[in-house]
Amino acid sequence: MMLRPDLSITRSEEGEEVIYLLRDPQTGEVFEFGELEYVILDLLDGRRDAAAVRRGLRDRTGADLSDQELAAFLSLVGSWGLLVRKTPPEEESVGRRDFRPSRVTQGAGRKANRERRAGERDSPPPRHVDPIAAESRTGAPAPGQEVYRVGTRGWSASANAGALFRLLHILFSPLRVLVYLIPLLLIIAAATIFQNMHLLKVDLPRLWSSWNIIQHLLFSMVTVNLLSQLSMGVVAKDYRVPDLKFGIRLVFGILPRFNLRIDDLSMLARRELLWVHATPMLLRLTTLSIGVIGWLMMRASGTLLPTFMLVLAIVSLISFLLTANPLAAGNGYAFLATLLNMPDLRQKAYRALLGRLFVSRRTRGVQDEEHRFALRAYAVASTLFLVAFVGIVLILTARWLELNYQGTGVAIFVALVVILGWNFRRQIVQRRQSRLASQAGVSTGRSLTPATGVVPIHSGSPFPVVDIPAPPRRRRIRWVRALVLGILVACLFVPYPYETGGVATILSVQQRDIHTETMGVLEEVFFAGGEWVSKGALIGRLSTYEQRKNIALTRAEIAEQEAKLEKLLTTPRKEEVDVAMKQLDSARVRAKFSTANAKRYEELYKSKSVSLDDLEDALKRAEVDRTEVIEKEAELELIKSGVHPKEIEAARSQLDALKEELSYHLDQLERTNLVAPFSGQIVTTDLAELVGKYFDRGDLFVITQDSRSLRVEILVPESDIGDVSEGALTRLKIWTYPDQIFEGRVAEIGPVANPSDYGKVVRVVSEIPNTEKLLKAGMTGFGKIDGGTKPVYEAFTRMLVRFVLIEAWSWLP
Repeated sequence: MMLRPDLSITRSEEGEEVIYLLRDPQTGEVFEFGELEYVILDLLDGRRDAAAVRRGLRDRTGADLSDQELAAFLSLVGSWGLLVRKTPPEEESVGRRDFRPSRVTQGAGRKANRERRAGERDSPPPRHVDPIAAESRTGAPAPGQEVYRVGTRGWSASANAGALFRLLHILFSPLRVLVYLIPLLLIIAAATIFQNMHLLKVDLPRLWSSWNIIQHLLFSMVTVNLLSQLSMGVVAKDYRVPDLKFGIRLVFGILPRFNLRIDDLSMLARRELLWVHATPMLLRLTTLSIGVIGWLMMRASGTLLPTFMLVLAIVSLISFLLTANPLAAGNGYAFLATLLNMPDLRQKAYRALLGRLFVSRRTRGVQDEEHRFALRAYAVASTLFLVAFVGIVLILTARWLELNYQGTGVAIFVALVVILGWNFRRQIVQRRQSRLASQAGVSTGRSLTPATGVVPIHSGSPFPVVDIPAPPRRRRIRWVRALVLGILVACLFVPYPYETGGVATILSVQQRDIHTETMGVLEEVFFAGGEWVSKGALIGRLSTYEQRKNIALTRAEIAEQEAKLEKLLTTPRKEEVDVAMKQLDSARVRAKFSTANAKRYEELYKSKSVSLDDLEDALKRAEVDRTEVIEKEAELELIKSGVHPKEIEAARSQLDALKEELSYHLDQLERTNLVAPFSGQIVTTDLAELVGKYFDRGDLFVITQDSRSLRVEILVPESDIGDVSEGALTRLKIWTYPDQIFEGRVAEIGPVANPSDYGKVVRVVSEIPNTEKLLKAGMTGFGKIDGGTKPVYEAFTRMLVRFVLIEAWSWLP
């Protein structure tokens, strides 16, 4: 292996520092090397092996490198396409960015091909440098510099977590195919937000009012931050990265965060390094989608789960925007730097902004204007973002501390600013020391790695490759995975006692205030107070004088009305008819004689024997007698026809009204007896002192209660009410006694679904025994109601199935 013969090499001196610039005429790129690195490159003549190169380096500079360090350095330089090797004529020439390692030589026949493919699978991946660590370096690298690492910023308390990530890799690496579902989850989450924006507007204000910034930070740490670091470790372990360390670090020297420390990513190929840096961002998008979907699915449960899901979504969104932002030193920046094959992107950008692109002013002309403009724009944008972000965070933090802690908050804020300033100064000092060590070129036995670039070791290279062996017992692991998967699938069909439920509130103890329902003076009591009485027991009695008087008067009126009704019902009698007939006969006789007398007077008048007045009197008398006959005939007919039915009906109605009045007075007499409405204890004491006291209608007499059983109201979501039936077993846990379960039975199911803050619910009342008198009215907790037995897959996917069948269905046109 040797340097390409077409490279142009320029030696440059800046003070005591000597640097070498290698320009690639094919791409126009310029690469910077220190004196020690150039000596190694100069020793590459295509004939020397690793041992010879190490001996030559030791003879010329006194520096001693290990085979692994030398291989890592040459792998990185090879990634830039600066090295070539003498290849046999039968081998294909390989592009400088498409090298892949191989551990077998060319051969013929099927056996050789199988061996070659197996060697490619088992060979170590190409080696890379982490862009975030490379960013913090200044100047040319030297043996005194440390291995590039991921997650080394800020204080870190890390421990080797190889066993942990091996276990996680065995369990979760088969799930890597689910990464292709992330776009679908994002689409569903976006549609969920769009369709339920009105619910989100209701929940967000309540969420911000109940969660402060410290709670959000802690929740983010134990969820999104923890999962992202673990997922990145699983991916790194899948690519056989050794020495994974996991612990807690202080961001800016203040905020604790879980941290995955990878000492060396140089062994990873570019594609693998991209996946390592993309994994935390993809994990945040996944938790964002799951949080939004879970919030809507669980919103009607009335528990804290939908709140946690919504917080998870918000924290994931904020965390993604911060980490995916290429202007900040996070996964987004590392991903961009790796994608551009420029690990020191930020360093180059600031050098370009300051007029020192890559190395010195004398080398600025080797870069094209477009490249320099892009770097300067990136440096300006990165600086503005950092200033704006730090400013906004400091302002919001200061306001929050002052609002919640007044003067103490201001003191805390000043302390935070001092800590941040001290931490920033410490980083500057560390970088300056790294720079001085780099210039001194002191060998400390650590790895030698250039400040830029990424890359594969050429096939057939005479230099050693650090081979990471494949995990042992791979076949056994596959069998274990298959067995675990089979057990999980079988468990999906196991009968599961499904329970639904909701927020539970213990209603008031069964208590009854005994009020007087009539007026009177309390004449006597039969208990002193505080005793246990049975249902219907007589506790006291009011005076009954007024009630008894009203009863006697009403009974007399009833008797009179009954006699009248009897008379009406027995009319007409035979005697009445005979009298009427006799009166009619008398009237007819009188009418007969008066009519004959009138005719006689008419004859006499004609003969002038009587006067006209006498005639008129006789005619008038005859007419009156005939009218009387008609009246008597009508009276006789009336008597014969009997009493009118309406008259009888009116009499009966009056009699019924009197009977109702009597019943009322009897009830009032009964209500003078004050009895217990149910079996319980008389709470009121000293009842004897109430004797002789006048009570008006509605006045309180005594209070009784029964605390042996309580009624519990459970607000069951409307979607689960179909699984609830009267008499079903109820289990209750309350916040006061979280380790104890109270059991009862459903006594009542509400007829309507009532609106609540988290959706519509149905009120279910259950009776819970309270023999130990632990439960008190007003206590709250969570109640579960037996919903029958269902397979595990159905019990745990009900909300998801309901979401698809209803929510997703509603999106369809």
